[in-house]
This record gives sequence, C-alpha cells and structure tokens, in this order.
Amino acid sequence: MSKYLDAVMVAVDDTLNVVFGGKVGETVSAHAATARRDGRLWGCWLCSALEVLWPGHCDRALKNDELRAESVERDLGAQ
Repeated sequence: MSKYLDAVMVAVDDTLNVVFGGKVGETVSAHAATARRDGRLWGCWLCSALEVLWPGHCDRALKNDELRAESVERDLGAQ
C-alpha cells in the first residue's frame, strides 16, 4: 500500500474515532485496544471481532498510534 493511501486511511479512521468519542490522533482499533485493556466490553468485543481477520490487529494499532505520536513530537521538537 502506498504511503499516501495509508495516510488517507489513518485519517479516515482517526476521524471516525473522534466522531464516536475517541481522542484526536487515535484510530478506532487503538481506542478499542485501550478499552479492552481497561475491561470495557465494547473494546473486548471489537478487538475479538477484528482478531478473527487480522490476528494482533488491535495491539499493533495501539503500538502504531504510539509510534506516530512520538514521530510528531520529534518533528515538533526539531522546529
């Protein structure tokens, strides 16, 4: 997948997450992983459903969101 298409997909995902009450810059999957970690039923359900198709998806999404945030912080610090 191209970097451009990947960036567009993450932007759409981030937007949907905000519409449903999540934080800016967080994907739905990462939000679900955090909710699952906190024992919230919806996060457990969504991550379980996603794991059927993409094993480890929620955990990877959470890690990728953390890496993107660190990258933005580095970029802002370099200015």
